[in-house]
This record gives sequence, structure tokens and C-alpha cells, in this order.
Amino acid sequence: MPTNLTRRRKCIFFLKIELASIMASRGSIDVGLDEEGMRDPVVLRGLVQCIAIGSFFALRYLLDVLLTPHAVEAIPYQVMTLTQHAWVAVWCMPVLPIVLLYCWSSLERGMFSLLARYVLRFWILRSLVAKLMDDQIIIGNLRKVHIWVPLQWFVTFTRISSGREKPSGEWRGGIRWVLCHTIPWIVRYSVFSATWSTLRIIQRCDNDPVIPSALHVGAQDQGCFSFTGVPVPCEELERVRRFNREIMPTMGDSGYRAVRRTMNGHRFPGHVWHVGHACPDPSKEYTSNDEDFGWNLFAQHAVDNLKLGHCLVSCAEAEHMGADHVRCTHSDRCVTTCDTVSLWQSSSATTHP
Repeated sequence: MPTNLTRRRKCIFFLKIELASIMASRGSIDVGLDEEGMRDPVVLRGLVQCIAIGSFFALRYLLDVLLTPHAVEAIPYQVMTLTQHAWVAVWCMPVLPIVLLYCWSSLERGMFSLLARYVLRFWILRSLVAKLMDDQIIIGNLRKVHIWVPLQWFVTFTRISSGREKPSGEWRGGIRWVLCHTIPWIVRYSVFSATWSTLRIIQRCDNDPVIPSALHVGAQDQGCFSFTGVPVPCEELERVRRFNREIMPTMGDSGYRAVRRTMNGHRFPGHVWHVGHACPDPSKEYTSNDEDFGWNLFAQHAVDNLKLGHCLVSCAEAEHMGADHVRCTHSDRCVTTCDTVSLWQSSSATTHP
């Protein structure tokens, strides 16, 4: 019986989102807001449901404003169609033997230990969900009317402002009418402003040639740059160089994730500073290759990493970033391996087995 009750609650949780959408489209979402039950205390499960419904409508409103409601409605249909085709394709091939073969070939890479960790995380998440479904956890003095009435207003606003529903009643004028017509343009302008600077930097990096290291060193009065010419705060660039020069040589046997955690601890954000590979990484699927350890890693700007591609880092870039511990090449062409000793002469790099 407890299992059936839990399943019933889960069904109600997911159906409430669609029910709220239907009721809002019919203008009847406020039905029952004045009932006696709205004065009941709010349990944790109800608060989570309210947040989930609000997040759903907020995300859909953002997509409606940036795209169109028609395009947003077409996305789930296309996803379902692709899922059905993929499901049919999966059952047309021997799935189980392929999975077993993959697991068997992944013994050395810790595949089963990885599965065990994810199973443990699943059971932890399951216990957390069970606590959320408990009606005994009450949120202070909060009442249902305090969360569901604002949610009703927000749902109606998203539907009218995005054009999914025509305004009626008090939504035809006043401050509500002004909000419905101005908020979409504010959202569009905000998204455009947030992405414009990034687009300008990417376009500049694609058009500009690689700036020599000597120009970077002598550009202190005009600002500092990454190796490929992306503007970087001088203080931050100096901290990255110091990290590569002092910290990375002590992490020769540390793995990729350990280096990433150390960089995070030194306040190097992952979307700006990547864990760069000096010798090309043979596989992005795993982080346990020989090239995924500290002797071959250094802090590298994200744009520099993308432009380097699957090539051995140049000695000019290694010198510019203070990465004297890595192997590098003096060649002007793309070197895809570290096998030839003459191609990776570095001032202080040591040979790694």
C-alpha cells in the first residue's frame, strides 16, 4: 500500500503541471483558491511542486519570448518522434551483447566501480525523494494561499505575455497590460546584451592571427592578452602564469579532475580557463590516459584551447603561459604526437615514462 500511495503522489506531481496549463488557458486556475483547504499549512512536497510548476512556466515563457509559441510547441513533438525512432532502432540490434562487451572491455577503466557509485547515488536520491513525499514536514507558518495565489498570477502572466492566451478582464489594461508588453522586450534585450560581448570576442579570435608571445609580454601598458589575443586582466593572467610555474610542476602524477579542482580552488573559472593538454589527448571519453596527468596539463585560456585543437602546444604558447614543465614544439605546423623527441624541446620539461 505505501508503494501505491507513493506512485499516486508522483503521478499527481507531474500531472499538476499540465493541469495548471489547461486551467490557465481556460481562465479557471483561480477556482478553489478561496476554499477552506487553501488555509492549510504547506508541506515540503507542496512547496517543491509549486517551485517545479513555476520553473516550468518560467522556462517555457523564456523560450516563447526568444522563439515563438509555435516553435516551442513543435519541439516536444520532434523530440518524441526522434525518441520513437531511436527506440525502434535500439531493438533492431543486439543491445545486451553490445552492453556486456563494452562493460567487459572497460574493466581496466573502472566501469563497474563507476556503476556502483551511480547506483549508490540513485539510492541516496531515492531516500531524499521519499522524505520530500512525507506530509509530516511542514514549512513554518506558510499557508497554501501564500504560494498558490502568486503562482496563479505568474502562470496567467506568462501565457498572456507570450501570446498563448488573449488578455481578458483586468489583464486588458493597467499595470498588468504594461508588464505583459514590456517584459518580453526586456528579456530579449538582456539576452542579447549578455551574448553580444561573447560573440564579438569569438569573431575577433577567428579573424585575428596568432599574436607572438613577445607582443603579449610588452603589452602591459595596453592591457594583457591570452596567447591568441583574447583580452585578459593582467592580474588574472599573472596568477595563471604563477599557477603553471609553481603549482603544476608539483602535480605531475595528479589526474585531470584533481587539476581541475585545484584550479577551481585558485579561482580560475572553468568556462574561461581550461585544463589544457600539451600533448594531444588521445580520447575525450576517458580521463585516465597517460596524457591526462599533471605532467602534460596546464592552465590554458578556453579560446586558446579551442584554437590549438588536436595539436602539440607550441613552445611560444607554453612560455607565454608559464608552463615550462610541459612538452612543446618549435614547429610552425600542427604536430599530433609527442613521439619525436626533437619536436618537444622545452626549457625545463622532463621526460615522463
